Amino acid sequence: MGERLKSQKSYVCSFSDCKATFSKSWKLEAHLCKHTGLKPFSCENCDKSFCTRYQLTRHELAHSGEKPYKCLAQGCSEAFITNADLKNHMARVHQHQEKRYKCDQKGCRKDFNKRNQLKVHMCEHQQILPFHCTVSGCTREFPTHGKLKHHEKVHQGYL
Repeated sequence: MGERLKSQKSYVCSFSDCKATFSKSWKLEAHLCKHTGLKPFSCENCDKSFCTRYQLTRHELAHSGEKPYKCLAQGCSEAFITNADLKNHMARVHQHQEKRYKCDQKGCRKDFNKRNQLKVHMCEHQQILPFHCTVSGCTREFPTHGKLKHHEKVHQGYL
């Protein structure tokens, strides 16, 4: 498994070609599943499996219809499966936060809440697609690791 570095207080992936680090041990455990492919937590209601018990528990809420995270804003009756979804809702709907990261390209007025979103957007301006499909014969390229991973499911027969 990974090792903990005391000076940085982070958990480091032990796979030789990976430099991922995490602040919590459970995040490292979830990451290691990407290398091993192991998903030991299976849903009893469908054929999905998950890397962590937390992911399974969160998924099971979708089957039950339970949405334990309620919006407390006056006049709003929205509820969500995860706290992260509630926080996104609050920021998007109720806090009307000004987006902090603005594109500086001439003629582009896009702005973003997260620095990484702006970084991905800038790749589009510069036509930089740093993530390449490694399947033989496939030449697809993507601006984010997540979009590459989604594409790889096509080759794996999931999409």
